[in-house]
Amino acid sequence: MAVSLATGQKPSSARKVMWMLMMIPFFADFYVRQALPQLIGIITLELGSTPAEKAMLLGSFFPGYVVGQIPSGILSKLYGAKPIITANLFGNAALLLLLPLAARRSVLSICACLTGIGLFQSPMVPAVSVLYRQWMPPGPERAFALAIPELGSKISMVLSPLTVPWLAARNAGGWTAVVVPYGIGIAAFGALWHVCATDTAAEWHRPASERPIVVGFARLRAMLLPSMNGAERQMLMSSSAANDGNEPASTHGKLREVLRSQALLARTPAAYAPVLAHVCDCLTVYAMMQWVPTIYAEKFSCTPSETGRYIAIPNLMHWAAQFFSAALERLAAKHGELTPLQIRRTCVFGGATLKSTALLCFAVATTPLQATIFFTLNNLVSSVHLSGFVQNYLEVGGEDVAVLMSTGNTVSNLTGILIPLVATMFRRRFGVAGWVTPFFGAVAVFHMVCAGLFCMLAKVESARSLRTA
Repeated sequence: MAVSLATGQKPSSARKVMWMLMMIPFFADFYVRQALPQLIGIITLELGSTPAEKAMLLGSFFPGYVVGQIPSGILSKLYGAKPIITANLFGNAALLLLLPLAARRSVLSICACLTGIGLFQSPMVPAVSVLYRQWMPPGPERAFALAIPELGSKISMVLSPLTVPWLAARNAGGWTAVVVPYGIGIAAFGALWHVCATDTAAEWHRPASERPIVVGFARLRAMLLPSMNGAERQMLMSSSAANDGNEPASTHGKLREVLRSQALLARTPAAYAPVLAHVCDCLTVYAMMQWVPTIYAEKFSCTPSETGRYIAIPNLMHWAAQFFSAALERLAAKHGELTPLQIRRTCVFGGATLKSTALLCFAVATTPLQATIFFTLNNLVSSVHLSGFVQNYLEVGGEDVAVLMSTGNTVSNLTGILIPLVATMFRRRFGVAGWVTPFFGAVAVFHMVCAGLFCMLAKVESARSLRTA
């Protein structure tokens, strides 16, 4: 069981429930994101689209996702994470339900709908980073706690490749039988999130002996969820506010503070370290997510259902490794053999080295079983890499973590736009039979360069403390 560094006490049931509620946006967003490449493959076959149109559809999610990042970070800091994530979930659901109507009009209508889905998904990472800071105080527990919300994305990445082809093949509506249940399900998750989640520990309901009579959603939340004692609430509030100083009360003052935070982060070299690691992580994730179904179909002649089963195995291992990497980090911190900075560097550079090796082996695999083994290895070490730079975001960002993470997510997700274009270029240059190895070789080289730069720039102190030191 994790122990809080700040209090020496085990996290309460209330805090664990909030960690689990954070799984909702991860599950909903990644379910859709993982499903889109498979859905686009089915849609393009149905419409008889050209390769160029398919590449355009694969990249159309990301303009909206990238454009919305920095505004989402600012809004999360101004108004809190809960309403931003609520809008994320309901907007995502509405556009999924509109996708079949868009497909009846034109490819451009589908692109517009996918761009809108990307825009509504963009607040998730910067908003959740604000919740991380509120509900996960620094210490050995944080690595474990961070793995719990991420579990939502890993579950969705296992289920999505299995359910998309299964639903599409067994219903007369084809791919529309996939997006409509998804849209309804995500709307239900949005309602659950809105009722149960809170931005801060101060808003979580108190034991009956400490709280006044409550009504509405607060009363329903009090009936459904465990209460939090005053000592833990005070610890979480103190931890999240430790470096906040006197935060402006007005919206205008908060906006000026956000702009100052952006300028401060831009002048701090250490703030670029987690961004670079995030870029190379997204590069490999999107390279695999967008093109693995195509590779299995073209190189190994797998059907969509067979591809879904092969993809589900590596995604399951990604989830298991998330907790394994958290346990290793907690063990290293407990025995004091490595400093926090050494742990971050080891996670990022070691993870990048192993990921690059697994990518190259995947590219030269000659059977789907071999490819799946190396895909699995890639996902196993990917969680170690992820653990390193996500914690570094929280350390360097401090009270400005939403601004830093939204900026990092903007830059890193540009790879989602570039990957279809670059992969198409490699396919034209090397042919359908020979493009995979040089493409993933280029991805591996870029990955190692970014990891090396992370090790040079990384610090574990906040940007504000580094600038005032």
